[in-house]
Amino acid sequence: MLYVDVLVIGSGPTGSLITKYLIKERIREVRTVDPSGIWGGAYFSNTRLCNISVDKIPIFIKYDEKTIIEEEFEAPLSCSYLKPILIRENNVYKKMLSSYEIKDFQRPWFLEWKGKLCLMHKSLEDYIIIKDLKPIPSTVRILDLRKSIVVLRSNAVIKYKYLIWTAPLPELIKCLKNVPSGFNSFLRKLKWINSYIVILCLEGKKPKWTLAYHGTRATKAHTFVIKHHNNNYILYAIANFSNKEKAIPGFTEKLISDIKRLQIVPSPFKIKDEKTFTVKYSILSKVSFKDLKSLKSKIESRNILLI
Repeated sequence: MLYVDVLVIGSGPTGSLITKYLIKERIREVRTVDPSGIWGGAYFSNTRLCNISVDKIPIFIKYDEKTIIEEEFEAPLSCSYLKPILIRENNVYKKMLSSYEIKDFQRPWFLEWKGKLCLMHKSLEDYIIIKDLKPIPSTVRILDLRKSIVVLRSNAVIKYKYLIWTAPLPELIKCLKNVPSGFNSFLRKLKWINSYIVILCLEGKKPKWTLAYHGTRATKAHTFVIKHHNNNYILYAIANFSNKEKAIPGFTEKLISDIKRLQIVPSPFKIKDEKTFTVKYSILSKVSFKDLKSLKSKIESRNILLI
């Protein structure tokens, strides 16, 4: 059994910064758990296409957050004005939420990509340096509130004094042992959207746009992002599925066929490489203040902080 003072769940930007801060403040035993095993988390890391290092998810940072990011991560950003184009007009917002109602969900982060935005030159992992420490590559299987114990998927057991949870809320509720009253009904209220991302490395005439939305049902994809790299360019095609749906077999091929059929990018083009990723809990349903307050009070009384 591993004994720690503080256990951080999730090594995304928030979890990484918290871990870095706690170590800086000389908290002796701090450990972080994340399935990616890297700082920045799985979705903020890089992959390789055509021997080019590219983001798994195209992340645009608002200009008014530029100073915070540069100071906290010591990461230089390049910024410019981004004006999205609409390939096919319709209700893009509703399309992003799949079969759910707009009033029930938080605003999709894809729709915030406009105005003056910034990009990192590298992934977060390249900027977050925590000497001699990496996240434990696993997920939480059981969280025992009474014993202050976490059991990981790898069967490792960790005893903590304090726990900081930065991972998606549904994952917390699913792993709880000795569930407090009201939690199961809270879980039933939660809904979410998963995003399916196809990344293509293309050779051919490059589009003049960087970001485009598609609003009709002619394709499941709702957002397209272009990133230029020398002789080739990277195309992201993003589609959403509700937590009740799954991408059908052959969905990647269907999406590529849609890109050709609808002429999303200029023809002809050659696909030199491709990869796909699924982002779970991409968009979460709204939670009432009353429910959230009740949840936090019951959890925080057990030395668990929700971030």
